[in-house]
Amino acid sequence: MDSGLHTIYVYYYTTTLSEEVNIMWPQNWRTGKILYLFIRYVPLFFMATVLDLHEFVAGLPDNILASEAQPPTKSAMSPVVALLICLFALLNARRSYVGLLVAIYTALTLGDSIPSLRYGEYLSRALPLSQVERELGYSCTWAGVSSSDIVLANKKAGYVALAKAISLYIFSVRYRKQTGTLFETVRRDSGIYILSFVGLSALRLGTALAVTLRIENDLNLPGYAFSMYVPDSNRMVPGHSSPPSMFQTAIPVLACRLLVEIRKTEDPAVRTAISSILFDPPSPSENTEDSDYEPEINQVPREMVQFQGLGRRRAGEGGRAGRDEEAGAGENPIVD
Repeated sequence: MDSGLHTIYVYYYTTTLSEEVNIMWPQNWRTGKILYLFIRYVPLFFMATVLDLHEFVAGLPDNILASEAQPPTKSAMSPVVALLICLFALLNARRSYVGLLVAIYTALTLGDSIPSLRYGEYLSRALPLSQVERELGYSCTWAGVSSSDIVLANKKAGYVALAKAISLYIFSVRYRKQTGTLFETVRRDSGIYILSFVGLSALRLGTALAVTLRIENDLNLPGYAFSMYVPDSNRMVPGHSSPPSMFQTAIPVLACRLLVEIRKTEDPAVRTAISSILFDPPSPSENTEDSDYEPEINQVPREMVQFQGLGRRRAGEGGRAGRDEEAGAGENPIVD
């Protein structure tokens, strides 16, 4: 399944490369461009590390195994940051509110990630092989999780992840009736992402519960079923070491589409709102696609006037006296 999802992502990358070059590359290095490139290229880096097949022997430092969780973890975190910044632009909030959003999200993310990394590090401990396993050609065997404290911490991390997802979902429901171009863009391009984020967090919680309630020497079929869709590479379920990548590829695609659509919008109010933190301020040449762009002062509607005979030419030659003589008093005025 992983190879198929990776192939789909590579196909998406190649078919949208021209769009990236035309829209994102000309931008200055601001938050929007940095987030877009990071979200877009981290999955490719993770795919390259997966292709590097290797064997771990007993006694290998656990930090090496724990470091394998970093690329997919960053890949899952950065789209949420992009969504939070878009919500900031939606509300046209003050910059101090951005710090509050980042602080809340960072606290929830650390509360979710740190116990999960500890669980993955504890689970990745290797033991020497038995005689039978050595004859079968295995390089090492996994010790598994025997600490109830580690399992309980991993269960609490699932609750934190679910709370983080529910808070975003409540926010989207609260402002579902708002109108405006920017609201329509985010609602259209991030609605699936918000729902999927809530769903994967629920699956994450289900996996933690399945591991917690697992009976010793049990196959733990619910844990395997949940772990097939959870974007964690820290081996939450014993014996399941292949990092699922369904959401590691789908969520970056949705987040990149959201940033691109917000950048492509031609609504001046939207461009002004998002330029405060995401992209460059809009220039007059970008507000219209017509070559005969006129300043705003020339777009004020004027009253239609009429001309009589050669009044236009005589007005240019003789001024107002020529106009009055041609048009007559009390009739419609004649412009220069």
